[in-house]
Amino acid sequence: MKERKSSPKVIDHIFLALFLGACSFFDLKTRRIGGGVLATGAVLSLGLCVYGLITGEKTVLSVLLGLLVGGGAVAVSLATKEKLGLGDALVLCICCPLVGALEGLVALLLAFIIAALF
Repeated sequence: MKERKSSPKVIDHIFLALFLGACSFFDLKTRRIGGGVLATGAVLSLGLCVYGLITGEKTVLSVLLGLLVGGGAVAVSLATKEKLGLGDALVLCICCPLVGALEGLVALLLAFIIAALF
């Protein structure tokens, strides 16, 4: 039988599901996303981005555009004295390089809509 390899995209989504689940848990419990969770997520995200670049699954441009979206969120957070939470902006910095700029912006829009409902 032919052995099936996991697609880097599947691995990215599994990581994101676990990472966002952990962020949600800590955010609901303590109203903060701890530095340890963010640091672990950043290291794993960086590793997955490098792996995606090596395998050709990602392009340098897509990773940089994702970082630009995340960096923009951090800038908005700092400029507005954290009306958009810094932890939330850092989560975008970690997630956007993996999923791409457009998907990151869609996720941000959905998060704003959900937050407005609750």
